[in-house]
Amino acid sequence: MLKAIRNNLKDAGLIAVIGVGSTLAGDDAAGMMAAEALEKKIPKISPFRKIKIIKTETVPESFTGEIINLKPSHVVILDAADFGKKPGEVTLLDEKTIKGVTFSTHRLPPSIMIQYLKKHIDCSVMVVGFQPGCVAFGTKPSATIKKAAVDFVNMFIKALKDGE
Repeated sequence: MLKAIRNNLKDAGLIAVIGVGSTLAGDDAAGMMAAEALEKKIPKISPFRKIKIIKTETVPESFTGEIINLKPSHVVILDAADFGKKPGEVTLLDEKTIKGVTFSTHRLPPSIMIQYLKKHIDCSVMVVGFQPGCVAFGTKPSATIKKAAVDFVNMFIKALKDGE
């Protein structure tokens, strides 16, 4: 996955990282946790990399105007997604096959938001899916999903540094 992230972010200008998920629904918070962890580590990333973190919770479509105004060259969407693996697994979801993946707390499928962004800005979009375990309302994120979020952020930062 490190190589794929590095390749996806090759020649990136501004990178908009979109954290998605419900902080009140257990492992559904994975995207939000990863965005928050990345936000804390941004100062450790080279000043040559421009990264804007946008934490959207369960309504990423409400932030499309903000994303479009930023005019990022790359958009990275972080979200819990049921792609049929073990809880805590992380994968890059192909934009073409994303329709078969379940996103539990969205009003609109991510594919519609991606199409909208690409219609308005020339950007590359990468969707990072975190396989959740329990997403019941009122539960806390599992240790497995917390570790997956931190591990992904460390890999993401390594990919950025390696690509300089």
